[in-house]
Amino acid sequence: MAEGFQTTVHDQVGGRSPDAYQTCADDNVPGRKGKRCDPCRTNGRWNYAVVLCKTCQQHQCEECSMNHSLNDIMVGHDLQGLEEDDQRKICTKHKQDLNIYCVDHDEMCCGLCGVMYHKQCTKVTDIKSGMKISLANLHGRCEYIDKGDEKRIQAYRSQVKVISEQIDIMKNEIDKLFDDFKCNVVHSTRDAVKTESKKIDEEKIVRTAITKDTDTTLATNIDDFNRIRLFTKKIRQHKNAISKQESDKHVLDFIFEFNKTLLSFIQSGDDIGSLHIEKTFTKATSGSFVRPFMLRLLASRNFLKQGEDGDREPLISGLDFLPDGRIVAVDNWNHRLIVTDQQLNNLATHLLASTPQDIVTTSDQKVAITTCSDGKILNFNINADNTIIELPSFHCNRDYENISTMPGDWFCATTFRHKYPVSKVSGTLGEKEFEPNLPMKQLKYNEAVTTYIQNRQIVVLIDFSDNSINFHDVSGNTVITIVRRHASIQIPRGVCVGPGDCVFVCSQNTNSIVQLSPTGRLIGSCKVEMSMPRCVAVSKDGTKLVVSNKVKGNTKLQIYELQ
Repeated sequence: MAEGFQTTVHDQVGGRSPDAYQTCADDNVPGRKGKRCDPCRTNGRWNYAVVLCKTCQQHQCEECSMNHSLNDIMVGHDLQGLEEDDQRKICTKHKQDLNIYCVDHDEMCCGLCGVMYHKQCTKVTDIKSGMKISLANLHGRCEYIDKGDEKRIQAYRSQVKVISEQIDIMKNEIDKLFDDFKCNVVHSTRDAVKTESKKIDEEKIVRTAITKDTDTTLATNIDDFNRIRLFTKKIRQHKNAISKQESDKHVLDFIFEFNKTLLSFIQSGDDIGSLHIEKTFTKATSGSFVRPFMLRLLASRNFLKQGEDGDREPLISGLDFLPDGRIVAVDNWNHRLIVTDQQLNNLATHLLASTPQDIVTTSDQKVAITTCSDGKILNFNINADNTIIELPSFHCNRDYENISTMPGDWFCATTFRHKYPVSKVSGTLGEKEFEPNLPMKQLKYNEAVTTYIQNRQIVVLIDFSDNSINFHDVSGNTVITIVRRHASIQIPRGVCVGPGDCVFVCSQNTNSIVQLSPTGRLIGSCKVEMSMPRCVAVSKDGTKLVVSNKVKGNTKLQIYELQ
């Protein structure tokens, strides 16, 4: 009898002896274990049983067990799934025993699968050891999430404190405005009253002097005609002075009113501010648990030696995806902006006035393009109908090559002929260094590329000159730098951020796309069907990867599915 088969009561009820099972040569195939389908065995076929029909007293495969739902006579039979120990543990692809475990993909596989699909995986071992490692990783992941949750709660409390402080600051500023305003108003009114009082007192002194003068003159000189005539003249003069005072009499009206904008705001009943609590879902940020990706080629485009528009053979120096899945690229040699679909069919082309270096998507339909030695960054809107509209560009004091987006209005960009290799640049906020400052190193033209991991505030700098990949963590008060070099990465070129904050790097001399964790741990490497890959980008949904190369006479653009 073949190894692994045992005679059961059900075998003998049908009138067959245990020796009858040896008549099939397939029984003697080494390594096969588990129950055979009894109806298939009778017909000389080999299929593995998945259920036991207690009514029929037979082990049956999936196909034979379907008769229980198709045949009215067999409806209601007692079907029981085989215990795990009775089921086959073989690879469905290669029909070999599942005897190894890939921790990176959390799956059992046969030896052939290990060679074909898991050669680049970091942890491939026996099943028992693999399960222990996987379980330990799972526990570690739970601990990592717990610590992350604690940090988030602390961050929330800090934000609440900051908001309260900001409200107090605003309240104090408003109180100061009102206090200053009140002080100015009171001071102005008091000055007006003081001036008016002084004028009234001066006029009263004049009137008092007039009255005293006339009374004295009348009492002492009433019998002298000449003096009476002089007195009469003086009376007329005094009357004129009094009349002038009477005509100059006025009333001060203190007319006070608040700023109309302030009044309308108060009368509207609107809140003096607003609070919005936004929930942002981020992809996994623990590099330790990012699984290796495999690539499946979806489409490939070969450029002619003489460009399709009669130009030079193109050099794709920058790639990115629009949110709707369209691909944008810049042709450095022919000064073109190119838009394609996911089958790499050309949708639109625009001739640029400057030499493009790199391209990045900034919003749903907008892109920014760095230019070579031109001191400006171009901006375009690519409509849904593939119409390309040029927007105002902005000038820079430095020359930028590779570019990626940052929060707000900032870009992270490599620069050359400057003491820092990477800078922050904005069309509205200008240019500035990272704070804290990155390590100083002046680069030459076409000597480095960069990308920015937004969830972690990490600047990734690929330095061609020393074959290094530098991870600069700028989230704290000091820069934490990790430098990585891997034997599987030979002349790194293009770089981009993928799912789980992992980093994809073009390894030019190995014709591969290498996947790294955010801390530089090697996760996996996949060959691409082109020589010397140069630029790479991942779609916004993390399902596609596009890559280009630089090989004279064999320039390609390819799109892959990330599996």
